[in-house]
Amino acid sequence: MIDSLSDSEIKLFNAKSKRWKKIRTFSPINQMYLDELTHVIKCLKNKTQSKIINLKNGVDTFLISETIKKAQRNCKAINLRR
Repeated sequence: MIDSLSDSEIKLFNAKSKRWKKIRTFSPINQMYLDELTHVIKCLKNKTQSKIINLKNGVDTFLISETIKKAQRNCKAINLRR
């Protein structure tokens, strides 16, 4: 997956068909990350628990991103299904 923050576009690669699929978004992708970060900071500042994210979500996201980085370094496809 590759995202282009300036173009509001995500590209997904299908390993079976060996083709890229472009997905357009209607809002800047970067805004999604900024909104989530703002939410997390607000929770930390107010010492409240988030109703939309939790520690497990954070750990899962971290593990997925590390797996993707490793696959990218090794130029290998990965399967994220459990």
